[in-house]
Amino acid sequence: MNVKNLIIIAVILILFFVSNSINAQIQPPEEAIYSLKESKTSMFVEGKTKITKITFVGLDSDYEQYDFASEKRLPESGVKKALEDNRLLNEANSVFDTGEIEKAIRIINEWLAAKGYLKADIVVSRKLLPKNEMELIFSIERNSPVEITEVQFIGNKHISNQEFVTDYKNCIGESWRKFNRKLYQYITGKCSQQLMLNKGFLRGKINRIRPRFVNDNYTLEIEIEEGVRYRVGEINIKDAKEFSQEEILKMSGINLREIANATKIREFFLKDLENKYADKGFIEYSVNLDMNYVEPLAEGLDGTLNLLVSVDEGASFRIGEIDFIGVEKEDEQKLKDMFTLKEGEIYNRSKLEESVEKINKLKAFDPIDFDRDIETQPFTRSNKSNKSERPNLKREKSGNLNLSAKNEVLFGDVYLVIKVKKAELR
Repeated sequence: MNVKNLIIIAVILILFFVSNSINAQIQPPEEAIYSLKESKTSMFVEGKTKITKITFVGLDSDYEQYDFASEKRLPESGVKKALEDNRLLNEANSVFDTGEIEKAIRIINEWLAAKGYLKADIVVSRKLLPKNEMELIFSIERNSPVEITEVQFIGNKHISNQEFVTDYKNCIGESWRKFNRKLYQYITGKCSQQLMLNKGFLRGKINRIRPRFVNDNYTLEIEIEEGVRYRVGEINIKDAKEFSQEEILKMSGINLREIANATKIREFFLKDLENKYADKGFIEYSVNLDMNYVEPLAEGLDGTLNLLVSVDEGASFRIGEIDFIGVEKEDEQKLKDMFTLKEGEIYNRSKLEESVEKINKLKAFDPIDFDRDIETQPFTRSNKSNKSERPNLKREKSGNLNLSAKNEVLFGDVYLVIKVKKAELR
C-alpha cells in the first residue's frame, strides 16, 4: 500500500468520525459533553431526512409538582422556547442538519448555564422512525448547580468593591449563592445601578455578569462602568405659584454643587412635592423634570447636572362633601365625626391619611385602602342630589373644569367617596 492510498484512507476515517460525533467544551476546568449518536441500522441523509419528533430526557415535566426550595426546576417548555426563539429545530419542518443541531446544543447549554448548571452533559441521539423519518433525542445530565462562594465587582474606580458587594448581598439575600443569571441581572439593575445613581454616576452601567473558576471555587464577577460623576448645577423652577423657587429648594434639601443623587431628586419632585401641594388642595399637581448633563472639561473632573422643573399646579380644591358608601346612616355620621378632614375645608392629603388611619385602628371595618377605596370627584349639584351619577369632566390648560353634561360645577370643590365595609365577627 503506497503513501497516496494511506492518505486517502486517513481522510475517509476523519470525515466518518466528524459526521457521527459532535464534541464541544465550555470554559475549563468544567466540561459539558456534547455527542451525537445514531442507530447502526439507520440511514440518515444530511439536509433530507425529516425530523418529526424531538424528545428531551432529564428535564422536568411542565405539569409536575416541584419543590422549589430544594432544587431548581428545569421545565421542558423552557428549552423548547429557547430553541423556538432562535428558530431552531421546528418539528413541523426540520430536516437533519448537523450544523443546526450544533447550534441547538449551544443554545441549550446557554439556557442551562443561565440557571446555574455549568457542568451539564448533553448527549444527542438519532432514532429511525417509519417512513425513514427521524426522532432527535436530547439526553441532559444536569449535574449539580454551581455554588457561588464570592462576589466581586470590577471596573469600579470610585465606589469600593466592598460597598458594592454589601449593597448587592443586602438586596438579594442568601440567593446570591445559587447561580441564576436572570436573577443576578435583575438585582444588579435594581440595586447596583441604583447605588451608582445615588453616588452621582448617573450614566453608570452594568457591562457583564459571569462566573469565574478561581482556586477550585466559583466567583461571580460583575463588570461595571461608572462613567462621569455629576454635581448639581442650576435648578430652574417654572410656573410654580403656591410656593416660590426658594421655598421649593429649601424643602428639597438639594444644594448646589453637591454630588447629584438621582433618587433624592426624583423622590422630591415626583413624590414629596406632590404631597406638599396635595396638602394645600392641589390634587391635580403634575411636574416635568428635565435633566441636562454638562460634560467635564477634562478627564477626572466632575460633570454638571442642570435641572429644569416645569410645574402644573392645577386648581386648589375644597371638600364639598364626604360620603361613606357601604354603611348605615348612623355609622356614617360616626365616621364623619371621627374624620380630621371636614367638609368645607381645603383638601389636605395628610389629614385624609390621618383620618383613614384612625378608622382602620378601630378594626370595626375592613381596612380602608387609600388607593383602592377612596375616590375624589369634582363636586356637582347632581352629586349631591343623586350620588350614583358620575359626571364626565375634562380639565383645560387654564385649570377650569368643563362639564360635558348640563350639571353645574361648584368650582374648586371635590366630592370625597370612601368605600367602607363592616368587619365580620370572628
